[in-house]
Amino acid sequence: MDLQAFFKDAIGLQRKEIATALEQLGQDPTAEAELRRLTHSLKGSGGTYGYPEVSRLAAVAESASLENLPAATLALLTLLDDLTSSPAVSILVVDDDPLIGRLLESRLGGTDRVVHLATDLAGARAHLAERAPAVVLLDLFLPDGDGRELLEEIGRATPEVAVVVTTGSDAADLRNACLAMGAVAYVHKPFHLEDLERLVTDILARAGAEAVGRGPITEVYRELAASPPVAVAALLAELHGPGGLDLRSAPEIVDDMMNALDGFLPAEIAIGRWSQDELIAFAPMTTEQLQEALDRARLKVRNGMPSRDGAIASFSAGVTPGGTDLNDSFASAHQAAATATRAGGDRVLGARQGMRPVRVLLAEDDPLTAALIVHRLEREQLDVTHCVDGSSAIDVASAETFELVILDIQMPGVDGFGVLETLRSRHEYAHTPIVILTAVGSERDVVRGFDLGCDDYILKPFSPAELTARVRRFTRQ
Repeated sequence: MDLQAFFKDAIGLQRKEIATALEQLGQDPTAEAELRRLTHSLKGSGGTYGYPEVSRLAAVAESASLENLPAATLALLTLLDDLTSSPAVSILVVDDDPLIGRLLESRLGGTDRVVHLATDLAGARAHLAERAPAVVLLDLFLPDGDGRELLEEIGRATPEVAVVVTTGSDAADLRNACLAMGAVAYVHKPFHLEDLERLVTDILARAGAEAVGRGPITEVYRELAASPPVAVAALLAELHGPGGLDLRSAPEIVDDMMNALDGFLPAEIAIGRWSQDELIAFAPMTTEQLQEALDRARLKVRNGMPSRDGAIASFSAGVTPGGTDLNDSFASAHQAAATATRAGGDRVLGARQGMRPVRVLLAEDDPLTAALIVHRLEREQLDVTHCVDGSSAIDVASAETFELVILDIQMPGVDGFGVLETLRSRHEYAHTPIVILTAVGSERDVVRGFDLGCDDYILKPFSPAELTARVRRFTRQ
């Protein structure tokens, strides 16, 4: 999901409702309350979708006096109009050489493009936290770390972003590793400006931008998925030693394991690096066939790779039928692989073996925020039930069972605190993880939330990647 594009497409109705309420201010006694409700909603969703200025102006309008409310609302409407009418795309250049940065800014910028510069990982992360660019040009040798760290983070949090690695190293192993981690291209310095400019133009014009961040892996998979059957596997490297399973050292063996598997697997099985400690494999075969092939390869890896300080290298894998979206298929396979690792590791599971989706109850009255949360959690293979107010959330929780609850505070009818208190009073929800996700962030409210029994308190605007990470922590429990 391109968060900013989705926001621009979906904001039209809310913009119209805000404008209507503003017109009725002073005539309809309910208009002021409606304006404050609508601006409160945007305060939570604007920054989450990559537009912190929307959250800021919405907060100003929500808290403005009645005298200042029209001017504050007009400022918000003007910003929304600017956002929806602007065609500019964002390009982020991450390079510690200021000459290269300014040169690329000059050549790649234009009326429909905005180029931003970062000279280190910290600056790049700060920019990415604000908004996701369409393209990142990433140097690998940065003052505060290895650019591959950022490549992996982008692949996990925003795989729709296209990353072009630009580096002074022409090592084949480094190039292959970057492409397997999701880079769409690997450009060796010194590069020809014209060639790089054509490459960026081609990336921006390419259809299916949601998959471009996975580069060659995605292209090969798309061709296979057009003619089923196709199966997808997630492989998690492991080291088994005298002290038990050591996952912290597993990323160090991924490259060696990928090379070994390349020789142990049938030629029709494609394998690549998905992230720092994950491999992906897919093939034009059934899940059972891929599962059997990986199980045979697992034994060869375990017996054939050299031991490390007495520890034996192996892996756990999850296999699932491939769908049209490689990211979703990998997520399903990864869930099975994680289950295999938790069971002791060194095994291959099918995604349907003992797997039941974790059920999540979401109570959120803002449709934009709810759409984002549902999309993110369903990508994690979670079963999400969405309620738009507190009363319906209590009714649904009474009729069904959920393993995780996410609550907004300010909702029509019963607020989130009321829902939290009601659920905690029932024995079936006494130990269920309950997360508050709200724009209400005073110290008194946070303390009240924890006193009533919430397990986590997340403020809007929030990072979708951070929310996913926190949810993973609870669903693993």
